[in-house]
Amino acid sequence: MNTNINKKAVLELAVGIGFLLLLQGGYFPEAYLPVGMVLSMVILLQSRRPDPNYKIIGLLAGILLLYLVSGVINRIDGRQYVRLFYIGDIILFYIWLCQKTYSQREIEVGVSYAVAVMEFIGMLAYLGCPFSGVILSNRFMGTSQYANVTAMILCVSMLLLKSGQVEEMQRLRLIHAVFFLLTLSVGGFLIYGGIICYLMWHDPVDRKKRFCRELLFWLVAAIVAVLIYGTCFFLRQRLATAVVFFILIWISGKWTEFENRLLSAKWVAGVSIGSLFMGVVAVVCLIRQRAAATLMERMQQMQDGIRVLSRNPLFGIGMGEWSRQQDQYRTYDYSVSLIHNTYLQVGVDAGLLAMVLVCLLIYYEIRYLQKEKNIYKKAILFGAFLHGFVDVDGFFLGYMVILLMVLKSTQNTKQEAMQMKYRLWFVPIVLLYGFAWFRYVSGR
Repeated sequence: MNTNINKKAVLELAVGIGFLLLLQGGYFPEAYLPVGMVLSMVILLQSRRPDPNYKIIGLLAGILLLYLVSGVINRIDGRQYVRLFYIGDIILFYIWLCQKTYSQREIEVGVSYAVAVMEFIGMLAYLGCPFSGVILSNRFMGTSQYANVTAMILCVSMLLLKSGQVEEMQRLRLIHAVFFLLTLSVGGFLIYGGIICYLMWHDPVDRKKRFCRELLFWLVAAIVAVLIYGTCFFLRQRLATAVVFFILIWISGKWTEFENRLLSAKWVAGVSIGSLFMGVVAVVCLIRQRAAATLMERMQQMQDGIRVLSRNPLFGIGMGEWSRQQDQYRTYDYSVSLIHNTYLQVGVDAGLLAMVLVCLLIYYEIRYLQKEKNIYKKAILFGAFLHGFVDVDGFFLGYMVILLMVLKSTQNTKQEAMQMKYRLWFVPIVLLYGFAWFRYVSGR
C-alpha cells in the first residue's frame, strides 16, 4: 500500500464504515442508539478540538428541534422519538470528522475495504449461506437490505477508485461494478452513467481511449454479472456460481494487464461497442416495464406526500406516522414505509420549515462544491444530491457517513487540543444515548 497512507486511519475508516453497513437495514434498525453513544464517548476522549462549520451544525440542530416539536404537537407514540437520534448521529459524525485529517487516499482505501466486506457477504449469500435480506427478488440488496442505497454506496466507492489515487486498490473496482449491476437499480445506473458522461465532458484529454476503456470495463462486468445471475437463479448451480466468483476475483486482480492486452487488439473496440449496445437494449427491454411501474409509483407517493404536507405545513404529521398510518394518507395502491424522496419525507415528518433547512444544507453544499477542485468529489456529492429526489438515501446512516467523509476529506488541519470545558458537553450526550438505548431495549 502507498507509504503516504496512514494505515491506522485506513483501519479506523474500514472498521467504522463496515460496522455501520453491517448494522444498517433490518438486522438492527435502531443501530444509531448504540452507535451514537459510542461515538459521543470517542469524541469525549479525543484530544483534538474540532473545527466544524457552525452553519451546518446549526441547520442540523434546527431540523432535530423541528422533529421534536412536531412529535410533541402531533402526540406521536413515545417509541417513535427514538428516531430523533438518527439526526443526532449525523451531527456527532460531522463533529468527529472535523477532528480528523483523513486524506482522499485514506478515504478511498477505507471505504473500498468496508464495501468489500459487504460484497464478501453477498458472495456467500449467492452461494447459499442464509443471510436474510441480502438477496431479495433476485436483486443484490447488500447489508442495508435495500438495493438502491447499496447501488449508491457502490457508485461512490467506484468513483473514489476511479480517481486513481491508490493504484493498488484498482483490483476492487471490477468487483464493485459486478455487484453494482446485480442490484438492478435503475436509479443507480442513471446516476452513475450521468456522472461518467460529465467526467468525460469535463476532461477532453485522451477522451476516445478513456471511452474505449470504459466500454470494455462494463462489458466484462456485465458478462460476469449475467453469469452469476444465470448460474444462481436459472441453473441453480452453486458450484458454477462459485467458479464465476473465482474468475471474477482473478480477473479483477489482474485487470490492468488484462485490459491493456484486450485494447491492443483492433477488433476489441468494435466488438465492445456492439456487445454493449446489444446488452443495453436487452436490459432496457427486460426492466423497462418494472422501471416504468416503479417511477409511476414514486410519482404517486410524491403526490400523496405533497398533499399531506399542504394540509400540515407547519409541523408535518410527526416522525413515523406516514408508515404507521399509511392507509389514511395514501390515495394509490402501494405500500412503503418512507416516501421515495428524502427531502419531501422530511417535510411530511416535521413540516415545511424543516424541509427549507434541508434545502439550505444543500445550498451550502453547492457553494462548497463550486470551490472544489477535485472533480470526482464534486461528481459524487452532486450525484448523491440528485438521487435523493427519487429515493430514501438520507435515512441510511452508513451511506450518509460515507458522503460526510467525502465532503470533509483534507479540510481540517488544526492541531488545537480540546479543552476539558468543551469535552464536558459530551458527557450528557453519552448519558442521553445510553438512557434511550436502555429504554428501547427494555421496552422490547
